[in-house]
Amino acid sequence: MVKSRQVYQTWSLIGLIILSLASCDQILPRMTGYKNYTHPSLRFQVHYPAKWTLIEGGSFGTQVQFLSDSPSIFLANANIAVNRNPNLSLEALADLSAKQLTILLPNYELETKAIGTLGKHKAVDLRGVYDAAEGKRKIRSVIAIINEMQYVFTFTCEAQDEHSYAKTINKMIDSFSL
Repeated sequence: MVKSRQVYQTWSLIGLIILSLASCDQILPRMTGYKNYTHPSLRFQVHYPAKWTLIEGGSFGTQVQFLSDSPSIFLANANIAVNRNPNLSLEALADLSAKQLTILLPNYELETKAIGTLGKHKAVDLRGVYDAAEGKRKIRSVIAIINEMQYVFTFTCEAQDEHSYAKTINKMIDSFSL
């Protein structure tokens, strides 16, 4: 009886240790097949799939890109752009973003515009479709204004692959923090 109580207490202690380690931001991504990225100067963080390729920098204000390990011609990708907000409301910024996508992407069509979150921050979630040389692509932009800065998380993939990436992209968006 005493020995079974000791075994129970030992396993309870191990369980508590595992739970406390799993709550740590640095440990959880590794345990779930994700890595944690922290931008060196802007200090935002996001979890991304461990098998994806990370590229810092880019065009259009992109601070970081995450490229999928997809075997297709077009690599599904996510990126985060950060810019100073020129005193626009979140609604106005979302409308401006949709207009820019219409100008930049062939036959861009906004499918949905909804209030959402980027991490724990209020955001506007734009979802659309556009034409590419090899077929239709889906693009999702989640836009937030935090501390006078614009944060735009964008995900793009081949239209037929959108559903297969939904869980991964939602996890990345939910993990965003400052």
